[in-house]
Formats: sequence, C-alpha cells, structure tokens
Amino acid sequence: MGTLQTVVTRALVAVRDVDQTLDEFSDTNLLGMTNIILNEVHDDLSNADSNMIYTIGSVTTVDGTAEYTPSFTDFQFINYDAVWVDGEKYFLSQLDEEEKINYDVTTTTATPTSYYVTEGGDIGFLPTPDDAYTIYFKYTDTPTELTSVSSDDLPYEGIFNNAIYYKLVADMLEIQERDNSRYLVQYVNAYKRAKNKVYKRGTKKRYQKTTFFDRM
Repeated sequence: MGTLQTVVTRALVAVRDVDQTLDEFSDTNLLGMTNIILNEVHDDLSNADSNMIYTIGSVTTVDGTAEYTPSFTDFQFINYDAVWVDGEKYFLSQLDEEEKINYDVTTTTATPTSYYVTEGGDIGFLPTPDDAYTIYFKYTDTPTELTSVSSDDLPYEGIFNNAIYYKLVADMLEIQERDNSRYLVQYVNAYKRAKNKVYKRGTKKRYQKTTFFDRM
C-alpha cells in the first residue's frame, strides 16, 4: 500500500501547486476529496460482491431470545445469503421484519432457519432460538475515513492507487477551471484495470435457494 501523502504529492505536482497556495488544496480539503473517491470505490466493490470488503461477525444466541444487537454499525450491509448456524450446512433465509407475525416468537423455539433485521438495526432469528447457538454472518462494513495525509495508507492493497491519483487530479483541475479531460480518460482506464484485479482476487459466491423440495 502507498501512503496518501505519495498520491497527494504527485497530484499537487500535476496541478502545479506543490506549495498548496490554494486554500482548496489544503490537507483538510484534499482528505475530503480523497474520502469521497474512496467511498465511491467501496460502493462499487460492494455492488461487485468483492471479497476485499467482507468481514465475518457472530452472535451467540440465548434460549428464548429472538433479537440481538450486533457489535458493529450499519447492520443493513449484511450479505443476504451468508448467515449460518455453526455446525449446520445451510444458510439462513432472509425475511422482512413484518414476517415474524407468522411465528409464535414467544413460545415456539427451535434451531433458527431464518433471520431479519429490525428498523433499529438489531438482528432477529426465527424460529426463536432454543439454545446457545453461534451464528456467523458476512457483512460489508462502512469504510473507515482517512484522517491524515502524512501518515494514512490508502486501502484496498494499493490496487486503486493510480485510479485515485487520476481522479484526484481531475477534481483539482476542475476546481482550477482547467481542462481535466485527459486525466478523466486516464482515470477510467486505471479504474478498469483495478477492477480486473479485483475480479481476479475473487467475488462472493451466489447460492440459488429453492423451497420446491419442502413441499415433497
């Protein structure tokens, strides 16, 4: 990984403002511009189901308790087909919270086969667990914003460093009201090369589910 300072220094050279004479090119503003670019990259990696941004978390259930508060934020980014009970060979199916009315959540307990996410961000399991189960899930957490030009490293193992550089220069030239078309073209090409590397690293497998055999 390359430090953000390396990319910023190259960008300042490209726009001919190494001394950062423009207030718009202060470290604070350049951090903000870079974090916007990184958020866009993160969203794209999430849409591509890249293995680079997944984290595995877990919840230990309690007999008779259906809902739990996770140890991380933004639980809505949980992967819909990557929740499983430790020791079982199936994924829990995702339900809307409203569907829990079809279950007797207070008296009927068993090994969970489904989950839902509440409006408040808790996770619920159905049927209500009847024992202490460890339930694992893959989720996409929100990216950590960079806070220092001089010491922070760019994420994603440096794969997007060149694309970030070209996009940062293009944005800086736009602020200066200068032609940035060449850098935008280079950004698009660098981003495509980076995405190819992402796909070579692997994406999350999709699983086809069916309830057809449940009726047999």
